[in-house]
Amino acid sequence: MVRLDISDSRCVLAYVDAQSSLLDRIRSHQFENEDLVALRDRVLGGDTGLATLDLDGVLRFGDRLCFSRFGGLIQMILTESRDSKYSIHPGTAKMYRDLRQHYWWSGMKRDIADYVSRCLSCQQVKAEHLSPGGEL
Repeated sequence: MVRLDISDSRCVLAYVDAQSSLLDRIRSHQFENEDLVALRDRVLGGDTGLATLDLDGVLRFGDRLCFSRFGGLIQMILTESRDSKYSIHPGTAKMYRDLRQHYWWSGMKRDIADYVSRCLSCQQVKAEHLSPGGEL
């Protein structure tokens, strides 16, 4: 949202309010997963476990964003993390360690392993580091 105001000295002031569409998508899809809805209800009921609601109403598990399998968010996160210009096809273990710092979803480790196993670049990098068969 952009708002323009004119100050007392007749200067035009612009205010820009930017929000991440990712947080909006995560928050909206949290209501599509009955486990996350139940967890949200427990948090709102005063359960003081690791789950919390942040100021934007997004459910978090510790510091990590929680989201459901709905809405293509998992595929988007996996693609963004691997296709970023700062990423170098890290492999399953490194990709999991990096992503679990910020995100949580049910079956996360399995989804990452499946995604990496289908990435041609990741498989080619992995093959370069293996010794040829039959040699010791």
